[in-house]
Amino acid sequence: MKTVDDGKPSDNEELNDTFLAELLNGMPTVLFACHIHENVFKLDNAKRQFEKQFDAFGPAQFVYLPSFRRVRISYESSQEATQAKISLHMTKFLNQAMEIYFAQTTSAENGAPPTTLLPPVAEKQFLISPPASPPVGWEPIHENKPTTNFDLLSSLVELAPGESHELHKATASTPSVVVHVCEDSNQAGKATLVKIPQTRRPGC
Repeated sequence: MKTVDDGKPSDNEELNDTFLAELLNGMPTVLFACHIHENVFKLDNAKRQFEKQFDAFGPAQFVYLPSFRRVRISYESSQEATQAKISLHMTKFLNQAMEIYFAQTTSAENGAPPTTLLPPVAEKQFLISPPASPPVGWEPIHENKPTTNFDLLSSLVELAPGESHELHKATASTPSVVVHVCEDSNQAGKATLVKIPQTRRPGC
């Protein structure tokens, strides 16, 4: 950093440092190291040497993904992650070049509104039956008592065998309901039964 004659940094340098600090604060704190040599996942000595490179920029946490030959590195600040990314990208470790990338942050982590579809309002999910997890203050709805049609009951009482009875008179929008009562069932039961012959089996 350049200084003026009195030994203090200039105003332009202070503005640049402030702008750089704000820019780095918006960067992710997580890196992904790709194309890592397989010995890093198998040998403890190679793993310690690998972690030593990244610990030089600040305390870091490592998550090894051997199936993808990748390592997830988490720093406490975005400044440390940015310095490690710039310094170690495409450097060789065990004669193999490493590719360092920032982890993609989600919109929720950035404070931006979510872009996915939100669930429906909770009030529309509760019907008469109790839900799986009733909310606080939820009470079941009591069903109304059944209605009694006295006109229909009186018409049923007046039914007599062999006569027709109009239970419901016709209106401009509904038809009439007429019941024809059958004769006594005892007389109908005296009819002779007709025996149905059994069908012969094929080949008999």
